[in-house]
Amino acid sequence: MSWNTYVSQLTDGGKVQAAAIYGLAGGVWAASEGFSLSDAEHEALVAAFDDPSGIQAKGLHINGVKHFALVANDRSIYGKMAATGVCCVKTNQAVIIGYYDDKSNGPQCNKATEAIADYLITSGYFAVAQARSHFGYAFQIQRYGWGFDTSQGMNSP
Repeated sequence: MSWNTYVSQLTDGGKVQAAAIYGLAGGVWAASEGFSLSDAEHEALVAAFDDPSGIQAKGLHINGVKHFALVANDRSIYGKMAATGVCCVKTNQAVIIGYYDDKSNGPQCNKATEAIADYLITSGYFAVAQARSHFGYAFQIQRYGWGFDTSQGMNSP
């Protein structure tokens, strides 16, 4: 399956208006049309997972828009600007980015973006030393073979 399929899964449910997957070392793996990070935005985003003080003080720039950092830790960064916002989730190889506008809301975008990151991690695409699941599904997916549905989070077959 191509990386574009995962971006499409995020955006098809209506909870995420645009999405992208970027390698930690650089380069876009997949992105919605018209949604991209500049090199400077990418570098600042990746660095913010290790030290969020910069984005907490100056904001997070994604797709040319400055967002205020609402949550910033070693796994997830959430940003907001007016009625729009982003959810960025780091794995050991990539960052998954979900963007929402006024047609959706932050919690829906965050849940869908975190869930696809959990799915990719537990499927072995982004193996991590300590698999942490934002919603607690990591081991259920592996054990029971559950599928992924962005509109509902995780679902059984």
